[in-house]
Amino acid sequence: MDQNEEITPKFMNEDQFRDAVSKHLLKEVYEKIRSENKVNAQI
Repeated sequence: MDQNEEITPKFMNEDQFRDAVSKHLLKEVYEKIRSENKVNAQI
């Protein structure tokens, strides 16, 4: 829980940190969707 309390204000206040986190999360979501689509296409 302490990590959330530290990360949240940093995410809200630091543009560079927010951009880095957002890019990382977008990449993970994209890869997850693509891998699920590959599995569904094989069915």
